[in-house]
Amino acid sequence: QLSAEGNYTESELEEYMKSHKKVMIDSLWKLNVADIESTLSRVCELVLQDPTAKREELRARAKGLKTLGKIFQKNKIASESDPLVRAELHKLNGSTSPKSDEASHSTFGPQEPQSPYVEAPKLGEEQFNHYFPRPAPPPGAQRQS
Repeated sequence: QLSAEGNYTESELEEYMKSHKKVMIDSLWKLNVADIESTLSRVCELVLQDPTAKREELRARAKGLKTLGKIFQKNKIASESDPLVRAELHKLNGSTSPKSDEASHSTFGPQEPQSPYVEAPKLGEEQFNHYFPRPAPPPGAQRQS
């Protein structure tokens, strides 16, 4: 524990940072997720609710966004199965066994877009129900559901 006065040596500060690395990474990750999701939500609303666009164009935009989301999701899954990425993940986690946290980082199977940070965009009176993939947490961070 660091003193309230801020009187500590460089080695004490370094030890504190090492012991609280996971909490700091998780906090920074949550801030990044909130910012990214908020930005994506605003952009999707603007793109899909453009009053000057025709209905066919809005439909094409929605399909394009869905395709883009699928591309990002495929790349996310591919990168997580990459042995080099997994090795780096375990190194940053301080894990000695690559199998130790495999289950916690699995992205296979359906995911619901229930973000604690932003609401799903609305199209007129209808709720927009397409799934937009959420970003994967960085190595060392744990996603809070």
